[in-house]
Amino acid sequence: LGLAGAGLGAAAAAAPVFHDLDEAVSSPTGSWKRPWYVKEVDKPTLEVDWNTMPYFDNRELMFDSGAFMREVGMDEAMRLFQLSGENKKKWIKENKPGFTLRDYALGDNVGFGFAWGMKGHFASQDAARPSPTPEEAGLTRWSATPEENLRMIRSAMRFFGARDVAVYELDSNTRKTVYGIESDGKDYVYEDVDEGYETETKRVIPNKTKYVVMFTVLESQEMLKRGATNFAIATTAMGYNEGALVCSRIQQFIRQIGYDCVSERTSNAMVQCGGGGALSGLTENCRMSLTSMCPEHGPQMRIYKVITSLPLAPTKPIDFGVFKFCSTCKLCADACPAGSIKDDTEPSWDIQGSWNKPGIKGYYYNGATCFSYWLQSIMGCGLCRSACPFSVKNYASIHDWVIKPVVSYTSAFNGLFVSMDKLFGYHDFAEREAEHSWWDIENPPVYCQDTTRGTLKLQ
Repeated sequence: LGLAGAGLGAAAAAAPVFHDLDEAVSSPTGSWKRPWYVKEVDKPTLEVDWNTMPYFDNRELMFDSGAFMREVGMDEAMRLFQLSGENKKKWIKENKPGFTLRDYALGDNVGFGFAWGMKGHFASQDAARPSPTPEEAGLTRWSATPEENLRMIRSAMRFFGARDVAVYELDSNTRKTVYGIESDGKDYVYEDVDEGYETETKRVIPNKTKYVVMFTVLESQEMLKRGATNFAIATTAMGYNEGALVCSRIQQFIRQIGYDCVSERTSNAMVQCGGGGALSGLTENCRMSLTSMCPEHGPQMRIYKVITSLPLAPTKPIDFGVFKFCSTCKLCADACPAGSIKDDTEPSWDIQGSWNKPGIKGYYYNGATCFSYWLQSIMGCGLCRSACPFSVKNYASIHDWVIKPVVSYTSAFNGLFVSMDKLFGYHDFAEREAEHSWWDIENPPVYCQDTTRGTLKLQ
């Protein structure tokens, strides 16, 4: 105890104190240090065929009601939409755990703000109160190296609420990670202009605005493990809401130092999360397909992005062994009540429907059956992510110093680790948590995020 106390005191004494942003940018702590077992690589761990990859229409995703209706038929879609409302009333009246009136109140209202009505802005000048540019203020815009700019952006974004920040550059191939058409029907086009702008039919990205900044916002492991209920939905909605706020904040920050920045105006827009995450090294692709994973927190996060003309040093793709691990694991596929996740051992180039984007050799999911289950149970589900072995408490020493490093360097023990996940009760949430309500957690941390060890104390 004495040694531990001394260690904490020394750590506090050694903690950096920043007096301004210049000091934060120049500090070694401003750089991004991933876990030691994460390898930087030259290309993503799944195969990509840029020649066959199209610009994807966001309206083809099954979460767009029009595409869903075309796929399952109008009658079936309307039946499921009606069933969704009926089940909500039924479960509230039955006081079903995870679906009580207060549970729905938590899940329904966590998105109040940006998610419900307060839309973001694609172009920075369209904000209600846009920040003044240096030119408007009679000043010279910020100037630094791409490496210094990256450290600055990372410092600012983490202060604004982002967790991890990574960057890749748009070119003739990687532009295909930007949607060709947005969910509202507007085209994304590129022009030789100074700043992005939007019309009734298109969103214009300047050719010089080519640095895609990808970032994560964490979710609560305690709540995600309680999927598919309102608790899992609540932490996901909170992640989307907080990510949108970070987008708006960094967009105006970049504008005020003299550069262009376009932002997704709503969640899951502008840039595809899986592709952008893999190219930037923010995440690695996985079996779930609809999401990807970061080494620190697995799939327990939401991904947002902005595109800027501020010169930034791109970060490299990563390999921490998860894509190979997925070939053995299959726990997310086992957990999916709709059978929407493929349980094939080997990845494939073959898509399952119009909701899939061709051009990658991966594990394509069935969006139609996935969204059909959402409507019958709870919007968002999340059972695949809660079943993932990488959704455990990150700072437990056995995970960070034994299991994850071994997974990163060899696939020989992947089957053993999957068996251990089941044996120690990670796959199905432990009895102690299943028998108690989330409301019984004593003094939960902010956003109910605790990444250390064990479980939160119940009252």
